[in-house]
Amino acid sequence: MTRDQATAVRVQWEQREIHLHCDHITVELELNDLGDPTGNYVCILCGESVAHRRMDQVEAGILLQNQVDPPICSHYKLGLECTEDGRSTHIYRCLECGKPCATNL
Repeated sequence: MTRDQATAVRVQWEQREIHLHCDHITVELELNDLGDPTGNYVCILCGESVAHRRMDQVEAGILLQNQVDPPICSHYKLGLECTEDGRSTHIYRCLECGKPCATNL
């Protein structure tokens, strides 16, 4: 999802007659104007930027390189992980490969 698309989704979400809380269950990788990934993930329902790739944490020195598996897929679309009792966690998993690859803000 590009930044412009995220803005359009966000505007549509805010213009709804009934304002609901968004749990940001599914997010997509944000792309800049050139089509390159920004490292942020955007909620597909409300358009809010809600997560960052774990690789950004490696670059910031928060995680060690050996704590992050090499990517085997694009990790384009993520889903919020739930606990056994159905509560949402702060970890997003790739919907393709199942690896944890982002945390919400």
